[in-house]
Amino acid sequence: MGMRISIFICIGLSVLIPRICQAQPAAPPAPEKPVSGQVFALAPLIAEVGESRTRQWLAAVRLQCTTNKAKTVEGLCTALPLVTDALPWHEITQRLDQIFTLKCGARGLMTAYYEPVLKGTLARQSDQQIALYALPEGAVKAAQAKQTWFSRGEIENLTADTQSDLISKLAPGLTPIAWIDDPVEAFFLHIQGSGRVQLRDLAGSPLLRVGFAGHNGHGYRAIGSTLVNLGEMQRAEVSANSIKAWLSQRLRGSQDERSRALEVMRSNPRYVFFKRMAEAMSEVASGPLGALAVPLTNMASVAADPSFHPLGTSLLIFTGRLGSQLVQVQDVGGAIKGAGRFDLFTGTGDAAGTLASDFKENLRSLEIVPRSSKDDIPPRLQLDVATALASCSGGM
Repeated sequence: MGMRISIFICIGLSVLIPRICQAQPAAPPAPEKPVSGQVFALAPLIAEVGESRTRQWLAAVRLQCTTNKAKTVEGLCTALPLVTDALPWHEITQRLDQIFTLKCGARGLMTAYYEPVLKGTLARQSDQQIALYALPEGAVKAAQAKQTWFSRGEIENLTADTQSDLISKLAPGLTPIAWIDDPVEAFFLHIQGSGRVQLRDLAGSPLLRVGFAGHNGHGYRAIGSTLVNLGEMQRAEVSANSIKAWLSQRLRGSQDERSRALEVMRSNPRYVFFKRMAEAMSEVASGPLGALAVPLTNMASVAADPSFHPLGTSLLIFTGRLGSQLVQVQDVGGAIKGAGRFDLFTGTGDAAGTLASDFKENLRSLEIVPRSSKDDIPPRLQLDVATALASCSGGM
């Protein structure tokens, strides 16, 4: 999936692109020192990204412009009528280059997430099933008061007793919207924040799409760290797939093993509540809604910390695994904090989940910005992606 970089710089990118550097007949010129306001020409850099990925990114921007015009994308929305799908590739690069440039962005880490497809029912059919709950009144009031509500363990203990009168008394509004067959997949849905449910008790019905409605106010804790601290895994072994396998094996084991798995899951006190999404959002071609209320686009939408990367920001990012690609900040995440921390949306279903499960890559980025209105010809460098990234400093 990765794109080749035409010029490799041995100094400055060794962490990002592991390789063996061979001696050359003549040393290449050192990259120019970054100066205040330095920007890079867009055309040669998106040429490396490639036509397919650039069109994916443009599709993400178009969806955003039709539903939510964040200030950070106003210039793109204005330019889109000039950059239509019908244009040949070379004209797209030329027109984008006339309007935008790139500047040095953050260096950091990118993981990935996806929209899972789970199996379940509307009416409970087994004691092993786990409910997805609607946002209860108590959690809403707690959030308004900037307080926490019941923890994950407390909610699970409360709902283990199926006396509806007790639940309605202590937690009014805590009602199931669907019952999930696999408790491990249900747990991970709380991390993903959205998904689809194939309902076994409604044959032929469309997939039920569920989305994030709120949470109990507790901080998120990654259970991978819990497993490492307990000595159950080495840090290098931790991935979504390895955690799922560990939990599934113990939930099917003895009572002690099951209790241990529940203890690990409850070490993350955050509990997520869901809502049914509109039927119009059930189409397979449409991704789940992100924080901008914009359908996410496969391999082009990312979650980021809006304190550092405002929603609607456009970026060119580079990772060793995927190479260069254009992305749009359209979502947020409880574990996505800090400058340079991104989470890539890989799509819906098992294939997207396979890619997302072990995706953890160092990245460097360039931010797409409008061309300066003060200068007819702003200072620009005609560089490839590797050289542009190597010439950045400070935040890089």
